[in-house]
Amino acid sequence: MAMIDKMKDDELVDLFFSQHKFEIEDNGFSERVIQSLPKSSWKTNRIWTIVCTLAAVALFVTEGGFKWMQMLYYSMMGNTAGWIASVHFAAPSLQSILVIYLAVLSLVCVGCYNIYLSAAKK
Repeated sequence: MAMIDKMKDDELVDLFFSQHKFEIEDNGFSERVIQSLPKSSWKTNRIWTIVCTLAAVALFVTEGGFKWMQMLYYSMMGNTAGWIASVHFAAPSLQSILVIYLAVLSLVCVGCYNIYLSAAKK
């Protein structure tokens, strides 16, 4: 019920602002402000971004980032293999069936809710 009231409120707000919309003439003011901004700040920002990126790459390489990424990958694969090995495919228990059912049901509910919200926004 609260969701329906919120949607009605949102529609009323959208309707109000669409009826009371007006444009302010700036006669090129915004463009003049952008042109008056100093160009050196853009150049400094670009240089700072490049320096930080190079520093991050250098630290990644010198501190053995590739080794850590490889260890993380193997750990994830080992955990996945362990999980698969622990599932009993021959005779699944009621608990494992219930967990799988609830997981699929949750995903379906979230998907339906997202579809409902995207349709309500249109």
